[in-house]
Amino acid sequence: MSSVLDIAKSLNKSYKNNNLTMLGDVLPEYKRLKSSNLGITYPTYGGIPLNSIVTFSGVSASGKSLMAYAVMADYQREYPDRMCIAVDIENTLGAQLPFFVKMTGLDTSKLTVIRPNGFSAEQIAEMIRELLLKSDDVGMIVVDSLSAMVSADDLENGIEKDSGMRASIAKTLGKFFRIVNPIIAEKETTMICINHVRESKARNGAVIYSEPGGHAVSFYPNMRLRFGRLTYVQNDKYDLAKGDDATGFQLKYTIVKSKVSPKDRGGGKITFDNETGMDYMLDNLNIAIDFGFIDRPNLQTYIPINLETGEYYVDEENSTDENTEYLKFRGRAACIEYFKTHDTFAREYFDMLSNYMSNMKKNISLLDEEDVEAIEAEEKATIDC
Repeated sequence: MSSVLDIAKSLNKSYKNNNLTMLGDVLPEYKRLKSSNLGITYPTYGGIPLNSIVTFSGVSASGKSLMAYAVMADYQREYPDRMCIAVDIENTLGAQLPFFVKMTGLDTSKLTVIRPNGFSAEQIAEMIRELLLKSDDVGMIVVDSLSAMVSADDLENGIEKDSGMRASIAKTLGKFFRIVNPIIAEKETTMICINHVRESKARNGAVIYSEPGGHAVSFYPNMRLRFGRLTYVQNDKYDLAKGDDATGFQLKYTIVKSKVSPKDRGGGKITFDNETGMDYMLDNLNIAIDFGFIDRPNLQTYIPINLETGEYYVDEENSTDENTEYLKFRGRAACIEYFKTHDTFAREYFDMLSNYMSNMKKNISLLDEEDVEAIEAEEKATIDC
C-alpha cells in the first residue's frame, strides 16, 4: 500500500503539474495588489486579491467603475508587462475614459477595450473564456457591467415576447464563473466584475434592492465590495450630500464577503480631488490623524510620531547643534502640506503606518459606524435575481 505522499507525487507526474498536490506548510502565499492608499490596503488585509474573481456592487453613481479602474491603474504600475482589458458592455467607456485617466493615472497604452455591442451574455462569456485560454499576457479584466448583459433568448425574441426565466443571465453567469475560475487562477489573471444594484419599492413602501446575475455572483468571487452613496468634499469639509462648489468626492465601501481574509476591518473610504485625482496622501494622513497616530497636544498642533520608536521626528531643517526642534505643525493644512512636499518622508512614514496598523491587536474600521450601518442595511435588503 502506497503512502499519501507517494500517491501525491505520482499525481503531479501524471498530470504534469508540480503544484497539483503539496504539503500544507508549503502552500504558496495568496497574492494581493497593494495600493498606496491605506483606505484600500488596510480593510482588505493587504490589497485586492489577485488571480481571482472580485465583484464591486452598489447603487448607481456610487463609484464602482472608478474604483475598478483605480485598482487597474495600481495593477499597471505593479505589473507593467501585462495587458489589461476593459469589457465595455454598457458602451460608456468612451465618454468616461478621460475622467478615469485623470483620476487614477490609468495607462491607456496598456489597455485593450472590448465593446460587445449587440452580443448576448453567452457570447460575451465565451469571448472572455477564449481570450483567457489563448493569451498569456492578460493581467486584469474589468467587466462593466454584469447587469447590462442580455441573454440570447431576449435578443432573439425581441421586446414584445416575454422569454420568462429563459431570459435570465443567472444560469449563463453560473456556468461562466465555474469555467473561468480555474483558468483565471492558472493564468494569474484578476477579473473585476461590476454589478449595479437596482432600487424598487414594495407595496408596504419598504425599499428593496436587487442584484442581477443570480447566486453565482455571490458565491464565486473571492472578495465582494459593496459601495455606498458617494459624498462630496469641499476643501476640509467632508460628507457633503450635494456637489455644489465641491473640490472633490469620496467613495465608501464595506467588504461583504472575503474568502481570503477576515472582514472585521469594516471598510474604507477613498478621496478624489477634482483636479489631481485619487488623493492617497490625504486619505492616509486623515487616518493617521483621526486614529491618534499623529499626536494632538491641543486642537491646533499636529506632531507625527515614529511608530517604531514612539518618539517625535527631529526637524532637521530647523534644528541646530544647540537646539533640537521637532516636526510639528499648526493646523491640519500645514501638516498635509509638509507631507505632500516631502515625498520620501511621506512614503516611509506611510509604509511604517501600514505595517503598524496591520499588526495591531485590535482592528479598527476606517468608516464611521453610521456609514457601515447604512451600507450593510442595503446589503441585507438585497435579493439575487
